[in-house]
Formats: sequence, structure tokens, C-alpha cells
Amino acid sequence: MAGYIGLWISAKRVSAVHLLNSGRKMTVAGVFTADYSNGETLAAALRESAAHFADAAAEWTVGLPMDEFSFRQLSFPFKGHGQIAAALGFEMEAALPFMGEEMAVSFVTLTTEGQQSSVLACAIRKERLAHYRAMLKNAGIEARRIAPDTSALLYFYRSVILPSAGAEPASALIAAADADVLRLCGAMANGFIDFHAAEPDEKELRRFAATLPAEPEKYYIGGERPELLGRWPEQDLWKRRIETVIGGEAADRLMIPIGLAALGSASGDELCFAGGARRKMKLANDWRIAAAAGAAAMVLLLGFLFFRNYLKERTLTMINNQAKSAFAAALPGTKAVKPVFQLEERLAKLETKMKRAGLAGNGRNDLIWILKRMSETLPEGMIVEMDEIIYEENSVVVTGRTDRLESAGRLKELFSITTPFKGAELLESKATPDGKKVTFKLRMPL
Repeated sequence: MAGYIGLWISAKRVSAVHLLNSGRKMTVAGVFTADYSNGETLAAALRESAAHFADAAAEWTVGLPMDEFSFRQLSFPFKGHGQIAAALGFEMEAALPFMGEEMAVSFVTLTTEGQQSSVLACAIRKERLAHYRAMLKNAGIEARRIAPDTSALLYFYRSVILPSAGAEPASALIAAADADVLRLCGAMANGFIDFHAAEPDEKELRRFAATLPAEPEKYYIGGERPELLGRWPEQDLWKRRIETVIGGEAADRLMIPIGLAALGSASGDELCFAGGARRKMKLANDWRIAAAAGAAAMVLLLGFLFFRNYLKERTLTMINNQAKSAFAAALPGTKAVKPVFQLEERLAKLETKMKRAGLAGNGRNDLIWILKRMSETLPEGMIVEMDEIIYEENSVVVTGRTDRLESAGRLKELFSITTPFKGAELLESKATPDGKKVTFKLRMPL
């Protein structure tokens, strides 16, 4: 029976679950929790966790707080894991205030349509990743994978909730609430995925649900303090159903560490990073077997490389000819310097014009739509006076007044999770000379 340990490092607590997976049913074989307040007590808690599971033959997957990571929804004019991985760093460098070499990146493909791919990308500063790897190593923990804690909700949904329901994936919102933070995962039936962390309040859950492409059909609310989110229909039913898939402790209160353990048993490396440890070979003759297999693989690889190079050259010639034909038909009389990129540039300009005119369906970002979304986002009772709205091709800049500095910060938080904005930046906030108002300036990229 395979064993996996999901270790969750939250803001104030270390939680770990030892999960045994027989293939038919999972069992929580052990649970560990320890509070910490600083780096020194965190290191001690990690050492206690390692000692607690010292006799468990299991692989470790570690979840870090979501605020250590940055997420972005990206699109590429091609598909294929290798091609997307090669281009991901450049795209994230343009989306984040860090150099490409400073970030470790990972992604999960959401949808593919023709040659277009949509992905959810995840990035973490390499220095932060190295910090946690060193801390885990010093504690005696050999982590195979490191992931954002919110992504564990996706694996809990796939590995525990869906098998217990015996149904096809539907649009769902999965939430884990504790006393300080609410972690959210939206998983749509079409493959769309998104994550968010906020205060444990029902309004935050509703607000996140409103940002998803469609209203979730199912809500799965768990964690240590689900009562903070009020009462939701069918909550007791799904919690009873998962007992057919996983036994032991109350799994609905351990969603994130169980999800991390499930990630450890999953194939692929979606939205996670190498923990720095390699799997150890336990049999004495494993090295001999590996050496023989490596030699055989080398012989096959050399022959394959020659054949693949021939196919690539032939395919490249065919693609170039097709691209030139398509370019000549689409843009007659124009010199083809880089046909594919020139066509993509024209298509991008056309798409931008359609969005600004409100003709691009769910992706619209015309001024009327933006004003509508802004008005819907403003909560009742908040005093906001909009003095100027500058609508540009890639951003919206709002200048106005409110009653206090906290309200300006709250506006930034609300607009950062409101479609069609990709975020929000508070450029300026200061009190007026009479002290009765606070002026602010917000920029929201589209």
C-alpha cells in the first residue's frame, strides 16, 4: 500500500496527514499539527513533524501559503506542454515585476481550441523556494514536491469528492475555511481553474464565485471553521459520501493536507515545483537494472534523434509554405517578413477592437461593460466619488475621492478580483487639505 504525506505550512500552523492509498480506498493513517510564531519555532515544528512520521515509508508533498505565489491566466497561439513551458517564463516576466531568472514557474493547461491554449500559470521567487527547501532539508524532510496550498483543494476535489459522487466533473467551488484565512478553488466543467485566498467571510466566497466564468453548480465547504461561511445546502450529504472513498479522521476538516498527499500520488507536475529530494532505490540490484535500462535507452535514443530531426525539417518546410500561402491570402500585397507573427499581430488588433466595441462575448471589455462591472462591485454604504475615468487600450485609470484611506485600499482589493480587470494598483492616496476626504488614483490593467 503506497504512503503519502501532505505537509501544510500555513501562516501560523504546520499540519500533516499520512495517507495510505490502496488504489480502491484511501485511509488517513496519522495526523500531526503544531503551531508556530516565527522562523525558529517553524523549524522546530517541522522537525517534530519529521520525527512524528519517521517510521512511515511515504513521500512528502509540501504546501506553502498562497501569498508566496503569483497566478496568471495566460493564452498562447500554440499547444503542447514543451512549447508552453519554453515560453512561460517570458510571459510571466511581462506580467510580474520580477526578472525571468528570478522566478520558478509551473502551469496547468485549462483549455485548447485549435492551435490556441489557455493556461493557469504559477510563479514563485527562486530565493523563497530555496529558503523553504533548505528549511525542510534541515528538518530531515525529503519533499518530492512543493505547491501552493490552494492547489491542494483541486486535488482533493479530483481524488476524494468526485470519486465519492460517482459523477462527471461539474462546475464546482471548493473552499477550506479556518479562523484566519479562507482558501478557494473554482473548477469549471470546461477545464477552467482559479484560486483565491481571502478573509473567512461568506461575502468573499460569493464575490469569488461571481468572478468565475459560470455560476458553480456545486459548493463544497470544509476546513476547520466552515461555520464561518454560514449554512450551505447539501453540506452534510457530501461529507458523508466521501467516507466511501477515504477513511480515518474527518476528511472534510483536513482538505488541504489530504489534497497535498493526493497531489503526491498524482502523475504529472501541474502547479507544483520540485522539492529537491530524489526518490531512493531500496533494492540492492536497482542500480544494475537502472544501468542496463539506461544503456538500452541510449541506443534507442540515438536512432530516434536522427529520425526525429529528419521529420522536424520536413514538417518545418511544410509549415513555412502553408504560412506563406495563408499570409498571401489574408494580406495581399504585404511583404511577408515574419508571416505567422504578422498575422497574429493583425488578429490581436482585431480582437482588441472587438472587445472595446463590446462584440467579443464573455471577453468583452468595452467602456459600458467596465462601468457596469465597477458599479456592481462597489459595496453598499461605501462613499466613492469618481472624478475622472481614463479608458485606455490596456488599462483603466480612475481618479476620485472617498471618506478614508481604508476605503481606498478596499477599492483596490475589490477591483483586483473583478473581471475584466487583471489586477489593481493604488497609484496614489492622500487626504485632502481640509481632512474630510481622501483622494485616490487606481490603475486596473485589462
